[in-house]
Amino acid sequence: MHVLLLFYSLVCLALLTYYAATLYKAYDNLQKSIEDSKSGIDSTQKETTKISIIIPVRNEADNIEDCLKSILANQYPSDLYQIIVVDDHSTDTTSELVSKYASVQYILNEGIGKKQALAHAISMAENELILCTDGDTTVGSQWISQHVISSRDHSFSTGIVKYKADINTLGSLQIHDNAATMCLTSYGINTQKWHVANGANMSFSKSLYASAGGHKENQHIPSGDDVFLIKKGREMNVSIGFINSMDGAVLTQAESRWSSFWEQRQRWSSKTMIVKDTHLVIFQAVTFAISLLILGGFMGGIMLSSFFVVAALILYMIKLTLDFMFLRSTHNWIGYAAGHFKYFIWTSFVYLWYIVLIGLVALFPIRYRWKGRQMA
Repeated sequence: MHVLLLFYSLVCLALLTYYAATLYKAYDNLQKSIEDSKSGIDSTQKETTKISIIIPVRNEADNIEDCLKSILANQYPSDLYQIIVVDDHSTDTTSELVSKYASVQYILNEGIGKKQALAHAISMAENELILCTDGDTTVGSQWISQHVISSRDHSFSTGIVKYKADINTLGSLQIHDNAATMCLTSYGINTQKWHVANGANMSFSKSLYASAGGHKENQHIPSGDDVFLIKKGREMNVSIGFINSMDGAVLTQAESRWSSFWEQRQRWSSKTMIVKDTHLVIFQAVTFAISLLILGGFMGGIMLSSFFVVAALILYMIKLTLDFMFLRSTHNWIGYAAGHFKYFIWTSFVYLWYIVLIGLVALFPIRYRWKGRQMA
């Protein structure tokens, strides 16, 4: 029993060491990125880059007007960009609301699903630079400019997606997860260890999309329009950038119900086992293993020995400390309210279960519904 307990503790400590080292490197990268972003935008340079903004939507009547208003309020010459809203067969009043904006082009998806909607809209885009967001986001006044600036050095760029969420277990869990994800995404891209993106805030050249063959190879997967394209870009050795400045961020509402949150994460997990990025897979596997071992230690205390409970509790407190130190910096970067740490210990414990469950779903996918459609 003592040998098993020692082995359990040593394995957990080894995994936590790797986990801590990765968080520290991501934190260090963040500090450097913040310094770099302070340079801001050169307002003396006259902008001439033309850009096509594409917004794929389905049943976004509650959000689409706020999205369009925020884009149209950008401090970027209106004659240099076009907005295309491509509707994936909405069953609400999305089309009527979009039609109120004369400067916005509305088209209906010729196929089914977000990837085909994007392909249709890109084929109709007038400009080489494509900028994508979702219908449930709002953007800042420098959002377009930030992507244009990034496009001077990169063929593909992605940026921060920030959440609006209530201060409760579900809201804070999503806020913590989002803050960590954004920092780790920035770190992965800046160091070229891994490449992930978010379709709510990404831009790329039209020629890159064409050379990559669009999404023809992964049309059968309901999610992943973002990560599959960035993966293609990496394979083609194009320059990829992350916009660290909050001026290039977009804001979206976090899920307010556990059921919708779970459906969202199921959808995201559907691409996990297909997009094989070695360093990212290792980090995800380590995070999954740590969560599983801590929960297993608590259960082992019931079945084997109370010493496992003590060991699991110590390991959990170590992870809790690492996460708190890391998240405190990332929250400050993105501008999240300190109140989200109110239930940090409880939220972190719930997060252990979430990591284990979503990891199993990624390994063994199950059917789910998304925006009224049954997904494989």
